[in-house]
Amino acid sequence: MRRILTGLALAATVLTTSGAAHGEGVVAPEAGQVVRLSTGGAPVGVLDGDQLFALLIDGEKAAEWVVVPDGDHVRFAVRGTNNVITAPNEEARTQAVVRPDATDKSLWDVRELDEEGGEGAPVTKLESGYYTIKQDGNVLGRSRVEDYSLLPKRVYSRTDNPRATWIIEVTG
Repeated sequence: MRRILTGLALAATVLTTSGAAHGEGVVAPEAGQVVRLSTGGAPVGVLDGDQLFALLIDGEKAAEWVVVPDGDHVRFAVRGTNNVITAPNEEARTQAVVRPDATDKSLWDVRELDEEGGEGAPVTKLESGYYTIKQDGNVLGRSRVEDYSLLPKRVYSRTDNPRATWIIEVTG
């Protein structure tokens, strides 16, 4: 029992300090809305350690996300962790990452799309539907041009696709 508790304490220390080691801080998601995120018709999940991908055929690997409101913005945290979707830098076509981060790089402006495709006001309480997810006017989503394979597709924090649309399904 002592070995298990020691291991848990070590894991908690690593989770708490790993983001701080990068100067990013840590977000502890509280009980919030649980959602499933999909873009381009595919659910998203984390592969290659911390990279955000759309999973065309491996939907069972998709993450469940907890919506963590912060003012007019939200963070999307992987359920059961403090890892959030983050824009790692300001460069175009940069792949989004998922890691502990309490900076503005993990705050997202989420707007519901109306029936004509227009964006509404920012929302923090989500309902199942179609949305855009942006940060400082930069769109989170898949590229406009991708290969035709069924391999996972990168999700960019600053995509070249200004019309990237997300389906957010509230599951809990």
